[in-house]
Amino acid sequence: PNNVSFRLRFIEICRLFPQTKCLENYILETIERDFGEDVEAWVARISYAQEEMKRKSRAGKTMSKMGSIGFLAKIDSNGTRESGESNTDDRPSKKARVEEKKDPDPALSLLHEALEAVPTAKMYLECTRFLRIRIRLLREYSPDGNNNTHQGDDDDDEDGQNDTSFLLYEDEDAESAARRHALLLERLYANAKDKSLSSPSLTLDQVDYLLD
Repeated sequence: PNNVSFRLRFIEICRLFPQTKCLENYILETIERDFGEDVEAWVARISYAQEEMKRKSRAGKTMSKMGSIGFLAKIDSNGTRESGESNTDDRPSKKARVEEKKDPDPALSLLHEALEAVPTAKMYLECTRFLRIRIRLLREYSPDGNNNTHQGDDDDDEDGQNDTSFLLYEDEDAESAARRHALLLERLYANAKDKSLSSPSLTLDQVDYLLD
């Protein structure tokens, strides 16, 4: 049906069952194809992109932990563990490294695409709210401005629900990431003003940010 909410409900149903990732991706592809000018569709795609970023970050940490205690040690043809010497086969392929560097934040990329596709006050409001949530999470992650890196503190958050390290760029701490998002947020407010896009909700959102 020509209804975004209806299709999104199917994604939530898929998540109740294992091995449904391909189906989830297919539904998202149909939403991208059929609802290119729908604000709700763009918001959903941005949210799912962020969830995928977080999932990959947590998976990477899990693999790193396993490797550090020897679970992933390479086994030679005789069934014995190889020495700890470096091996070029352990490094990601050149293509993988290039792809990883190409788009460190797919959710932000989609946010920019959304504003290009649907330049309305409602879309700007949704995007500014998205950025403000990120800024709040990053500031909570580093409330005193200390240099918290990608590693975070897994002991304080075993399930990773409050881990925001996936929002950090390489060699970036949480406070720097918060400032980066704040600058982007301020540009969005300025762009909306330049385009004469306004609404009571967007104005109140900006005022609330300035008073925060």
